[in-house]
Amino acid sequence: MATLTLPAVAPSPTQDSERLRVALQGWGVDQEVIIWILGHRNAVQRKKIKETYQQLFKESIIHCLQSTLSGVLGVLCFHILLCFNFMNKIFLTFNHR
Repeated sequence: MATLTLPAVAPSPTQDSERLRVALQGWGVDQEVIIWILGHRNAVQRKKIKETYQQLFKESIIHCLQSTLSGVLGVLCFHILLCFNFMNKIFLTFNHR
């Protein structure tokens, strides 16, 4: 089973927000970038990304993800960004198995 680890030095919420914006624009969605960023940040970092995205682009990242992603990935991203502590508990549970 794969484990997710946090980078030693995470990019700023501004950098992550800008990368997510680029990943969500255009004809195709860059799912790998979305998974990489959201999957390698802790709850506090994801909350800051959510707030920074709103400030920079005047729209909710959750709305952007919901309108561009579907299926399991869309649901997962939605829960990762809304249920910060709950998702951390899930990640910790899987990492300790």
